[in-house]
Amino acid sequence: ISRHGIQRLAELHPEVHFREQPVPLNSASLVHDLLLTDTLDAFKKRFPDSQVVNGRLLQKAVNLSSRVPDAVLATNTSPPERWAVELELSLKSTRRYREIITSYRLSRDYEKVLYVVGRRSIAEAIQSQLLGFDVTRARSKQSTGKFHFVRLHELLAAPTTAEIANTATPCPEVFS
Repeated sequence: ISRHGIQRLAELHPEVHFREQPVPLNSASLVHDLLLTDTLDAFKKRFPDSQVVNGRLLQKAVNLSSRVPDAVLATNTSPPERWAVELELSLKSTRRYREIITSYRLSRDYEKVLYVVGRRSIAEAIQSQLLGFDVTRARSKQSTGKFHFVRLHELLAAPTTAEIANTATPCPEVFS
């Protein structure tokens, strides 16, 4: 969309916040951006009374020293909560996950962090960093605290019933 198109949309919908400049297209992140849009639509169905905002719309409004998530979910509960939403489609390095987790643990901006993961192995890598041990060898469920997980394909297939959990669940192979 062009700058003129954004201005026209802003005139037609003054209650909605739009970027001033068009988002530059980046073929490397296009799949992520498209799936993030689908994810945000799923959250609007899952949490109809809440607000879901793409993190790119927040980048200018947020302190540059704090982590800007892919999206923010603001619940309409009592008390209201702000959830950071991270869409994880590819595995990052252990060091990078440690940095991100530390940033969220120190942040007072978000009561919960929700990881939407493309594969179970991504969730296990993040959970292993959260808990300090390899969760694939765990024999029982372990709480991941303010960090929650949902599988992308389950969320998109059934937004209202997809399991959102803050536990690392052991693999069935552990018991065999």
